[in-house]
Amino acid sequence: MAPFSKIVELADLRELTITCSCEPFPDAAHCGHLKVIDDRRLPWDFEYRVKNRNRRVLSGKDWGKFITTNNVQAGHKVTIERLSKTECKIEVSGT
Repeated sequence: MAPFSKIVELADLRELTITCSCEPFPDAAHCGHLKVIDDRRLPWDFEYRVKNRNRRVLSGKDWGKFITTNNVQAGHKVTIERLSKTECKIEVSGT
């Protein structure tokens, strides 16, 4: 799967909305959680829900901690990439 990237908007600081035409993380859709690692190899467990056919949402305690720990701000770019069937990587870059 190709990496998913999004420029963070203000509303995404509370919960990240992913718009896509297909399910980018089928395992997460099934269990309700998306487990990722960041650049420092820290694990994060985000709540993952299918809002409707084209929208997915990442939220929860770990999402808030991730935002704070990585100083994510509106305008930054978040990229999530599947490394294996069970492991995903998340990166944040400034604009």
